Amino acid sequence: MSLEKRNISFNKNLKFYILTIIFIILQSSILIKYLVFLNLTPNLLLILLIIYSLNFNFLENLKFAIFVGIFKDLLNPQYILLDLPLYLFYILVISFIKERTVSSNQFIRLTLAILIILLDYGLKNLIFYIESGYIDINKNIILYVILNISIFFILDKILSVKNKSNGF
Repeated sequence: MSLEKRNISFNKNLKFYILTIIFIILQSSILIKYLVFLNLTPNLLLILLIIYSLNFNFLENLKFAIFVGIFKDLLNPQYILLDLPLYLFYILVISFIKERTVSSNQFIRLTLAILIILLDYGLKNLIFYIESGYIDINKNIILYVILNISIFFILDKILSVKNKSNGF
């Protein structure tokens, strides 16, 4: 790979890593209370992980998932090593679907984002249920998905890397 191609690839990845650090600071700070809507907090790091996964190859996605997963786990010491395995699983799911889909239209991207957001919500509630025996299903799950998908849609338009291929 030429030095120029490596530089371009590094610059594209750097944008996501800087944004990840900003989102980590935002999600762990008091500023997140201003993003709360009906007691629902958007999962900014999951949204960024989905966008990154849709734009880059599997190996880069794996590195990014480990980076985001470790920092997300550090934010919540109560559930250490919860997000890292889940984020690695989401990367596998996204990669599996990406390999079988030819089109890169917005509908498929939104559908995949909805699937991953619902999967994340469901798996975390399942883990909470196994641990406590209490089901914590929020009545506003549809609003939670709409909030996260709205943020996904905006960030996807801003951050998507335009590929010359037909795929993602």
